[in-house]
Formats: sequence, C-alpha cells, structure tokens
Amino acid sequence: MFESTGKKAKILIVDDEKDTREIFKRHLENEYTIDTANSALAAIEKLEQNSYHIILSDLVMPGEDGLSLLKKIKKNWPEIAVMVISGKASIEMAVEAMKLGADEFIEKPVEDLELLKVMIKKLLKARWQTDEIKRLRSILDTEFDRTHIVGNTLAIQKIMEKVKKVAPLDTTILITGETGVGKELIADLIYRNSNRNKKKFVAVNCGSLPDSLLESTLFGHKRGSFTGAIKDKTGYFQEADGGTLFLDEITETSLEFQVKLLRSLEKGIIRQVGGECDVSVDVRIIAATNKNLEEEIINGNFREDLYYRLNVININIPPLRERIEDIKILVNKFISEFSNKYKKQELKISYAALSIFFQNRWKAYSLA
Repeated sequence: MFESTGKKAKILIVDDEKDTREIFKRHLENEYTIDTANSALAAIEKLEQNSYHIILSDLVMPGEDGLSLLKKIKKNWPEIAVMVISGKASIEMAVEAMKLGADEFIEKPVEDLELLKVMIKKLLKARWQTDEIKRLRSILDTEFDRTHIVGNTLAIQKIMEKVKKVAPLDTTILITGETGVGKELIADLIYRNSNRNKKKFVAVNCGSLPDSLLESTLFGHKRGSFTGAIKDKTGYFQEADGGTLFLDEITETSLEFQVKLLRSLEKGIIRQVGGECDVSVDVRIIAATNKNLEEEIINGNFREDLYYRLNVININIPPLRERIEDIKILVNKFISEFSNKYKKQELKISYAALSIFFQNRWKAYSLA
C-alpha cells in the first residue's frame, strides 16, 4: 500500500540484543526503511525525531522494559502499530502487552522470518485502511447528510465518497447489490444530497407490478383508457417532476416496457396510457437491481441500449459478509432503537451472541 505511493513504510526495531536487531534489519531493509534502538530510552528519542508506521519491540530489556515503552507509544503516538517480541517474557507479560494495545505478538527466536514479513504486511494494511477511512470521513464531514446509513468499513466510506461526488449531478445512476443490502437507502441518500432535494423522491418496485399496471403507475393514464380507469391519473414521472424517481428491480420489467422507458429517458417525455400528447418531464432516474445485467442482456431479458442509458454511474453495495466490522455497529444501533421503542433500560449483547453474528453468512442484509 505504501509502496504504491512511492514511499517505503518506516519501521523501528527496539531490542537490547544487537544480533536480533541486525537480523531483522537485514531481512526487512530491502522493502522498508529501518531504524534501530537498543533501549526504550533510545526508542523514545527516535520517536520524538521521526515518524514510524510500525515498531517491533522486545518486552524484556534492561532499564525501562517493553511494557513501559508500549504504554508511552500508545499514549503519545497511538497511530503507530506495535509488534511485541520476546523469548524471556512470561505469558502474563505477553497478555498484559496485548491488553495495553499491542497489535501483534511473536516469540523469540523468530525462526520464520517470512512469517514476520506477513505479519508486518497485515499491520500495514490495517494502518492504510484506518488512514483511508479517516481521509474519507474528513471529506464526508463537510455538508453531507448520511442519516440512516450505518457502517464505517472502508467499503462503506468509499460508497459515501462516491455518493458525495455524484449526488449534485443529474446523471442516471444504477445501484447494484444483493437483495436487502440497502439499495433504496443509497438512492434516498443521493436524492437528499442532490440539488433536487426540494422536490419529491418517488420509489417504485417494478417487480411488484404487472406491465400494464406499471406503465399506468409510472406514466399515468387517461379516463376510460382501460377497464377501471374511471378518472385521469398522474403517474410517478410527473409526480417526481423536478425530483428523483427510483426504479427498483428494473430487471423485472418486460422488453416491451423497456422500449417505452428508454424513450422517456432519451427524450425527457412521457405519454400517459390512452393519452394523445407527449408530456415533458424533468426527472433524475436512479435504477437498482440484484441481478447481473450483463448476463440478463446475453440471455435476452434486458435491452442493451437501456442498460447503457441507466448505467452512466454504477454504485455496487457489498453484502454484510464482506464488511464484518459493521456488524457490531448495526447490532448496537438496533439494540438502542428497541430499548427506546419498548422503554427498556439499555440492553447489552454478550460476546458469545455477537460471535454468532460474526460467523453468519449474511446472504442479504441492509445498511440500516
């Protein structure tokens, strides 16, 4: 991650044994910028003068030990990942180090130096993700309403960043993702942060209506145009004029209906069922599907020209199983909501129960 920016990650090795410092340095210096210190005091001096991404620190050293050094690092330089290393430390000391915030622990002698590299790469990846989330949050904190969106993983932060960029535009957007991941929530988020938020946001599930009724629902109809049409009816396109129309399950429409929808998107006009004149409408379209549209085109179920008209900007929402870190946030949100709803004292969830959530496959789950 850091190499991709043209910079090597910086690592400080702290150990009173010269051989250990030299072995680690020789093995790592081709990939990283390495500094060494032979004591906790020397390490503090280095930290006050330089910036580091990771510190590899022995626990048992003469004078100030590794636990004391770890406390100071976590207090004064909390962004630095710390891997504690020792062959002399007791189990209790190692446990205490993890409680104090050590990110990894490895025993001496470190015979598998490639494993050390793997652990370092893991720490750097976590550091990069943390930095990226902070960067995205700082962008989103400026006049961005993300109400109802729950989640802080990098995947969600990237979606929020993209939404912030595209919301002010008038381009058509296609939202993809499994059933239940929160596609309508994202569509509503785009609407609320757009220049159209003073007008209506209208949502329709295309899969819940037969074609004849869907056409009437979207375009409206004239009195007497079909059995049961006892009066003129304004459709959702006109209702959303100046605002945003969300078409969920767009792949459930017929090819015949898709032709009519394509005409409306291309020309900015609609014709009511039974109507004789075209009506101009100014609507932003956001469509959504849980299917692979390219496969639907190959199978003859979806028009390719409509696909390209809808897929000007694509936002894909990952399922919860791909962003496990959001589970605890969601659980706490729901607990808080139910506590308030049923006037209960704030409820708690056990770690054992939470671990069941972590292990679930979550075939479909919402953002909020």
